[in-house]
Amino acid sequence: MSKRALAWQLLNSLKTRLVLSALLFILVLLPLIGVALNDAFAEQVKSAAKNELSAYVYSVLAVTEVENKRIFIPELVLENRFNLIQSGLYAIATTENAEHQQSIVWHSQSFMGITPPAQFTIPPTAKVPSIKSTSLARHTLSIALA
Repeated sequence: MSKRALAWQLLNSLKTRLVLSALLFILVLLPLIGVALNDAFAEQVKSAAKNELSAYVYSVLAVTEVENKRIFIPELVLENRFNLIQSGLYAIATTENAEHQQSIVWHSQSFMGITPPAQFTIPPTAKVPSIKSTSLARHTLSIALA
């Protein structure tokens, strides 16, 4: 048999085709599947953390009172991790005046001993056309999970 006929017979064998398809699967498809699964897992973790933080925001808002454009939050809140110093779960309530200067009006006990950032990020809010923005006090509740 010639070399060409031997090579053709080798390529036509079932064993060779199985080995080549397994190599293709291992080298191409498995990394693609791994990347896709990793991205899906990362999105799921982000979504779960966002839902957890939203629940914490609502638990703090449940005990918050507003009087004369000022907010009042009790020192101790329902979630115990907010009450333990440096527990990894922090809540800060800030206010912004007409000159866009921010100040902390309340922080959880867990925030004690931590230096606050110089500037807090403020989420976008909807504008109400019938109310002048200079007469409003903007309060922001930030919750962080470390």
